[in-house]
Amino acid sequence: MQRFCTTKLPCGRVLVLVAGCLFSTPAQAQEPWDGPSFRADPSAILRAAEATPATAGVDAIILLQEQRFVYDDRGRATQTRRIVTKIVTKEGAENWSRISSRWEGWHQERPVLKARVITVDGQVHELDPATISESSANPGVPRVFSDVREVRAPLPAVAPGCIAEEESVIRDTEPFYDHGVVTTVGFLFGKAYPAKRVRLILEAPGSLPIRYAVVGLGDMRPKREETRGQLRLTFESGPIASEIDFEPHTSRDVRQVPQIIFSTGQSWADLAQHYSGIVDRQIQNADLRLMLAGSPETGTPRERWSSARSSSSTRMSAV
Repeated sequence: MQRFCTTKLPCGRVLVLVAGCLFSTPAQAQEPWDGPSFRADPSAILRAAEATPATAGVDAIILLQEQRFVYDDRGRATQTRRIVTKIVTKEGAENWSRISSRWEGWHQERPVLKARVITVDGQVHELDPATISESSANPGVPRVFSDVREVRAPLPAVAPGCIAEEESVIRDTEPFYDHGVVTTVGFLFGKAYPAKRVRLILEAPGSLPIRYAVVGLGDMRPKREETRGQLRLTFESGPIASEIDFEPHTSRDVRQVPQIIFSTGQSWADLAQHYSGIVDRQIQNADLRLMLAGSPETGTPRERWSSARSSSSTRMSAV
């Protein structure tokens, strides 16, 4: 089951967190899994999870899903994804039987995967590093060549009633784009996998501007903390009994999914100017007349461009 994916766009990226139902809420009571990863007492986790009953049709309950982005002064990010799940049904156990993470080798280190499964008898089963495998992120599309890789591993002892705690960490070796990125964190609602709590944490030095917009999440405001020149923004939400009714064939500029958008650039003008310089340097010595070979000398600019593009595509396909 694919629960997490990242799609990169030029000078930006889209991140999807597959969660459950969501709402803006005051701070909730502290739960055992709210502390550092893998530190909570297994018995305490089981007892707290029992207080979260599952309704009909629910295969698993996401007790906590946390995504953390920590930036350094160069714009390099360390992304930590943590998820704690209560498995309810056999189908939920089958769908939640593995952990995986993707990364791009040109600017990221190989992800570090950790996990443990707490069974109903209180036993703890930790992920065996020897079971982690690595492969191309697109093995079913042999004509696509990319440096995007995926690591994945089976979770041990997953069965109805257990608690699965997972964590993946991806560190940038270089910034995705050194003049800033735009990131969208979207929350997809799923009736079979409701979420009790979803949290997004952004951390950056004061020299790196963080701007954000909240879409479709009411009047949610982050908790803001500043310590020794470091800014931390914490967005947090929890469950309600509702789902998104998607309007089909909606224009892409209409945002139907509740989401938080944030950026690390100085401004769109600064980003556009810098990226334009990169493009100009790449094409400054190019002979663009080759692209126009065989194109008509008459017609509207749109007609001539369409013909040139078609001819160019034909020549590239023949190579």
